[in-house]
Amino acid sequence: MAGIVLGRRRRGRSFRRTASLASGLAVALTFVPLATPAGAAASRPNIVVVLTDDQAWSTFDRTLMPAVFSELVDRGILFRRGYVNTPICCPSRAQLLTGQWAHHNRVFFNETVLTRKTIVRALDDAGYRTMLAGKYLNSHPCTPLPEFDRWVCSGEGRSDYSLIDPLLNVDGTWKRFTGYATDLLATRVRSFISNTPPGTPFFVLFSPTSPHLPADDDRYASMPVTPFRPPSYNEPMKGSGKPKYMRRGPLTVGERAAIDGWYAAMSRSVRALDDSISRLLDGLGDRADDTIVFYLSDNGWMYGEHRRWDKGVPYEESVRVPFVVRYPRLTGGGTVSRALVGNVDVAATIADLAAVSLAVDGKSLVPLLNGTSGRVRRAFLLEHCLGLASVCPGGGLVFGQRQPPGYWGLVTARYKLVLYGTGARELYDLWQDPYELSNVAGDPGRAGLLNALIKKLNWLRSLPPS
Repeated sequence: MAGIVLGRRRRGRSFRRTASLASGLAVALTFVPLATPAGAAASRPNIVVVLTDDQAWSTFDRTLMPAVFSELVDRGILFRRGYVNTPICCPSRAQLLTGQWAHHNRVFFNETVLTRKTIVRALDDAGYRTMLAGKYLNSHPCTPLPEFDRWVCSGEGRSDYSLIDPLLNVDGTWKRFTGYATDLLATRVRSFISNTPPGTPFFVLFSPTSPHLPADDDRYASMPVTPFRPPSYNEPMKGSGKPKYMRRGPLTVGERAAIDGWYAAMSRSVRALDDSISRLLDGLGDRADDTIVFYLSDNGWMYGEHRRWDKGVPYEESVRVPFVVRYPRLTGGGTVSRALVGNVDVAATIADLAAVSLAVDGKSLVPLLNGTSGRVRRAFLLEHCLGLASVCPGGGLVFGQRQPPGYWGLVTARYKLVLYGTGARELYDLWQDPYELSNVAGDPGRAGLLNALIKKLNWLRSLPPS
């Protein structure tokens, strides 16, 4: 299949971009515009995407994030069924930026370089002023990308994940700063917004490495944190039907203490992050009504649920993330939705509102934002490296735990199905078993349901970007 070569000249710079289409895809990626909402061409919204790092639902509440709840949740829509296609940093971020499933954008691991066209490139081509503030992709060494007008990068290259006195790449120059990363980044976003001329739309990706471990922002070090103990904590494996890679003995005393320490540190970092987000949002000033704000995490994190402390697995604590959208032009305030939405929908929604072209698997959330529909899909796709191999390479132990084999899966309004490359299967009734304690894939009484969900999964996998 031939590659697509895009070229342009902009602001005195000339360069060519080449996006090689991976061989083996059943369909070509055709770049077509999404439906243009009324008035979009005349008044394109400003866009702010707040992307947290490893934030689970267990660290997302009004106590830990008073500003996010008062300024975004209470004035926008909270999606309680927001998912990521792959619960690992780099693949999830690539899905957000492209609007494509992993098997279409071909980013399966943290080491994989993204070559597909992103929503940032589309916006930049359309005249948006663009900025990165924080982490981009694990596979990118923090060097500036031409589609960003301002670039303040952390978390990769020479930078690390410390939130104190960070080393940042500012427009190509590495600088050591004194202070807290989330505040330093928020301050630079405020400056970017204030320096953007009136009438020029802007896009900001604010993606600090918080609350990712070491979660060392110590401004709320004295804040008490109660250990997290949901029904799935230290879940007994006997009779649960969990696949082989999940089976292990109870959490040890040392493991429990470490998990509680991580939960406390990450919760406190979330509280500090909330202050920085408040500062960023306040910087919108009189542009707030014309700005759509997305808030979500790149994946969840497990604090002893199912006897694990990580991500990557297809359980709710790993794949379901906080997801909020505020856009005063369309949304009312304080709405809670159970519609199935996900990270691939961010680019699709932006493309719709900004009237730019992008080949996406995601769905525009505009019908949910303006109340014309209660859902945009019946099932959301989950996947982990099955687009590359039937059994995920590089398995073994990470964080002292066996990693999952490759899998395909889906979630519907009620059920979750997971098919592993090893042949193992999991099926959960999320209405009756929201903590996924009992795998019913082997229940003869569910055979018809299982087959119907497999058929739906195969159909969802076969769809081309549109």
